[in-house]
Amino acid sequence: GDISNMAAIPAGMRSRCSMSERMKRLRESGGEDRAERAVREGLVFLSTKQDSETGAFGEEYTAAMTGLSLLAFLGHCETPESAKFGEAVVKAALFLMDRGLKHEGRITNGKRGHHEAYEHAIATYALAELYTMTKASGKEIPRLESVIRKAAGVIVDAQTRDGGWPYGFTGKGKEDMSVSGWQIQALKAAHNTGRNFPGVAKSLDLATQKYLPSIQDSEGAFKYNPDHAKGKPTLTGAALLAMQIWKGTDTPTYTKGMRYLSERYKNPSPGADYYAPYYNTQAFFLHEGPQWENYNKQFQPKLLDAQNEDGSWLQQGGARKDHQILNTAWAILMLEVYYRYLPTTDKVTGLEAR
Repeated sequence: GDISNMAAIPAGMRSRCSMSERMKRLRESGGEDRAERAVREGLVFLSTKQDSETGAFGEEYTAAMTGLSLLAFLGHCETPESAKFGEAVVKAALFLMDRGLKHEGRITNGKRGHHEAYEHAIATYALAELYTMTKASGKEIPRLESVIRKAAGVIVDAQTRDGGWPYGFTGKGKEDMSVSGWQIQALKAAHNTGRNFPGVAKSLDLATQKYLPSIQDSEGAFKYNPDHAKGKPTLTGAALLAMQIWKGTDTPTYTKGMRYLSERYKNPSPGADYYAPYYNTQAFFLHEGPQWENYNKQFQPKLLDAQNEDGSWLQQGGARKDHQILNTAWAILMLEVYYRYLPTTDKVTGLEAR
């Protein structure tokens, strides 16, 4: 995670690229020193789960598991140049690119189903973040930009007129907040590359300015789909993160949502599935203030204590075949939040589209 060509990393991402800077950020934001060791051990565990021939992670939802694992490596500044994990990063990227090149831009495990929308978005997010971290290094991965361009186009085309995303890639059907949250993260990562991918900014505007406000209930929670009467606490963090990363924080919708989330997670714990914590940790961190301090003080030690001796989180045998890889990657991303994002009070440069 420590690199010599620091100047090649965009300014907004450099805080993840040296041990001293990571520890500085960790301590400033209330992180425990052992979080850095936990991340390293988690990455070692993930590296043992990669298929040495294909570069894929997981058995069932390989595009999603590979994308999440790649994001976990990148969050610790493990690039293709990294001595320990560089090969794992390259193989993961090539696997995802191959899926996109062979399937008209769609990056999935090749099987049909609701999982496709999730897989494609997570993979697009990971490849876009990789591109952003390597574009100035002089060692760009051939064809990576073209894969991202096509993948982002798939997401833009799949958005409905109301600004959300349904299952599938048709742009038709009931919008789904769970699916939409990943599409928004992927498009923001594509925007961060600095390349002009058609429709990305307009799509993000539509999502955060029209879709998200339309699915908030009277208490401040966000609905799974527009027809539901009540929102879900487990989806509210996803909606708030979307607004934080794209022009949505100075709105009544955001204020109401954060108030609701803070009330619902006064005593947070990881639980048996890290879907909601993945979003909540980012949302509270980016919000800062007493909400973050309360969440972090209670949540972080529980997450650290839940790590297994082999570096993983939770055990095999969950509802999903790739349960342990999934939750380990999410746990790592949560523990990287201290340096993966800069606090909103810091001026971030180098991540805006040009």
